[in-house]
Order: sequence, then C-alpha cells, then structure tokens
Amino acid sequence: MHKPRTSITVKLLISNVIPLLIAFLVMTLIILSSVGKILHSNSDEIIQERTTVAAQSVDAWLTQFSSMVQNGAINAAYGNYLARTTGDMKIADDAEYSATVAQLQQIAALSPDDVLSVWLADEDTSQLMQNNGYLADAGWDITQRPWYSATKANNGVTLIEPYTDSITGDTVISIVAPVYQGDAAVGFLGIDVSLTHLNEILASFTLGETGDYTFFTAADNIIYIPHEEYLLKNISELDIDDGVKSLVTANTQQSVTYLDEGVRMHGYIASIGTTGWTVLSALPDAEYSTVENGLRINLTVIIVFILAVIILIQIILSRSIVKPLRALAGAAEQIADGDLNVELNVRSRDETGQVAESFRKTVAQLQKYMAYIEEISDLLADLGNGNLDLEFRQDYEGNFAIIKEALVKAS
Repeated sequence: MHKPRTSITVKLLISNVIPLLIAFLVMTLIILSSVGKILHSNSDEIIQERTTVAAQSVDAWLTQFSSMVQNGAINAAYGNYLARTTGDMKIADDAEYSATVAQLQQIAALSPDDVLSVWLADEDTSQLMQNNGYLADAGWDITQRPWYSATKANNGVTLIEPYTDSITGDTVISIVAPVYQGDAAVGFLGIDVSLTHLNEILASFTLGETGDYTFFTAADNIIYIPHEEYLLKNISELDIDDGVKSLVTANTQQSVTYLDEGVRMHGYIASIGTTGWTVLSALPDAEYSTVENGLRINLTVIIVFILAVIILIQIILSRSIVKPLRALAGAAEQIADGDLNVELNVRSRDETGQVAESFRKTVAQLQKYMAYIEEISDLLADLGNGNLDLEFRQDYEGNFAIIKEALVKAS
C-alpha cells in the first residue's frame, strides 16, 4: 500500500491553523496599532506634564530672586544714594553708606544659602559696593561688566548668563535691574546667586526610571545636565538632532522624538517662564515603549498558546479520522490481494463508522460469493464426473440464483 504524499492531518492543519494564524496576526496588528497610539499619547502627556512641572519649579526658584531685585530697584533710597555720588566722590563717603550696606545685607538675608552677594553699581562714577562691604577697585569699569549692556538694552530685570565664580568655584548667575531717580537711570542693583542649590533641585527631578532633563539658558548654554562634562557648554556641542537644537533655540514648546548619542529619545521642550531659559526632557525609547512591548509579548504568548491548543486538538481530531480510514484502507488492500478474512475494529458514530459498517457488509457479501463460487466449482466438477445428483448447500441470491437454475437444468 502506497503512503499518501500529504496526510489528512497535514491538510487539516494547513486548512485550519494557517487561516487562524493570519486572523490572529491581523487582530494583533490592529490591537497594537490602536492601543499603541493610546499608550504613546498617554506617555507623551506624562512627559509633557512632568517637564512643565520642572520648568515651573525652576521659574519659581528664579522668580524669588527677580522679585528681590525688582523690589529693591524701585527703592527711592537707592536712586537718591547713587544720584548723590558724582564726579570724584567715593561711593563709601556718603553719609548713608552704612545704612545702604545694611539694606543690601537685609536683601541677602532673605536667602542666605543661595545669595552670594547683593550690590549697587553707580553708572556715572563706575563704582560698586556689596553687602559685605566690598568696594570695587579704582580701575573697575562698569561698561565692561557682562551684565551692563544686556541690562541697558532690556531696561528691566535681566537674567545674566551663568559663569564660574573664581573664588568659590560655584556656578553663578547675576540678576540685575536698573535703578532710577525719577526718569533717569543712575545705576544698577544686582544679586549674584549660586546655582548649587538649584542643581540639587534639578537633580531631584525624575522622568521614569531612566529619563532626565537638560536645562538651557537664553543663550542656549547648558546650566544643568546629568553629564557634567557638558555643563556651561552650548547646545551646539551636544550630540542630538539638529532639528531639536533649532526648536530649543527657538524656545518652541512641543513634544519631540530625537536621537541623543544614537539613542532614540522621547521628550518635551518647555519654556521656563519669561526668562528665556528652556528645558528639554529625554526618555529612552526602551522605557517609553515598555508597556507596548509588554503588551506585544503578552499577545504573542497568548496567540502561541491558543495556536498550540488548536494544533493539539486538530491532531487529536485528525487521528480519530485517519486511524479508521487507515484500517479501511488496509482492509481494502487485503481484499485486493484476495484475502477476505478481514476484521474491522472500527467503532464510530460518524460517517466513518457508516463507511466501516458498509465495508463489513460488503466483505460479508463477498465471502458469500466466494462460497457460491467454491460450491459451483465443486458441482461443475461432479457434472464432469457424471454425477448428476447435485446437492446445493448455499442459499443463492441475486445473479447467482440464475447460475443455480442453469445447473439444475443442466443436471
């Protein structure tokens, strides 16, 4: 008996499992696409919210010092003091010098851990005094100070770019405002603030497990970044997409996806109040897509499990079909070889059982026919030997009844 090239089991698996597999794949893609959009939207909202909170925290921290400077600059006593300092007069020779220093000390005492110094600068005499009693040298030139031109141009409270203090080594910013007497600007009030405490605050901000923030000044210089080697460097030195650099420089607030040193990041750009400073958040794609990847893995496991169960059921069902068919095929082969001693142990209530029952009836009928043939052969031999007394033992049915009648007539 030749073995079939393709078994029924394989055909059933191909016809049932492959369509199911395609259906599951399509369903999975649709689910991942729909759920992925929702997850990405939620993740973007969380990143935006936390980045905005970080920006607002920095803005609130800076605002307290801006308020100090703004409130101090409108103090008429400072304007009158600087207006009296003219010509060759020393700023410390004024009768109100000690009282003015005390007032500067009061401002510094409002935040002693952050304020390094509070100072007044007279524009026309190019002199400076600090809350600690320090007086600038005679060669000190107010017009050469980094805050002078910016404050003059801004004509209001101005946040100066950070620098490294030569004495303490701290990163420092100056917040400066012009001091007026009437409508005339007579000098400047400034506060030098250490960013040490601010850096501690910034370091406490978290974005997921692996995300971080980078803070930029109005000139796009870095005031905080987890990688300290980039501190106070310009954004142009970072290994991130040029498109994101342009968005930070333009102070555009929006969600962004970019490469940072070859790693795909998801983040948000937020403005820090009206300071011109900006914060850029970064969450690695691996963490950003954690939930989606977990969903993808879970769906894959579920699909594989379901397919495995379906395949197992298909194999069991196909074997219940193939086993009796193989028995029938073996019986048919046995009959084809002339052996009618066939036993069919097939018990089934489906169509296969009906075929087996018909097969048993066919075999029984063939066995009768063989008995007819054997008896007819013996009777013909008796006739040939002159024995005309024929004895029929079989109950001839169908076409064999005609043969019986012919033999009777012949006898």
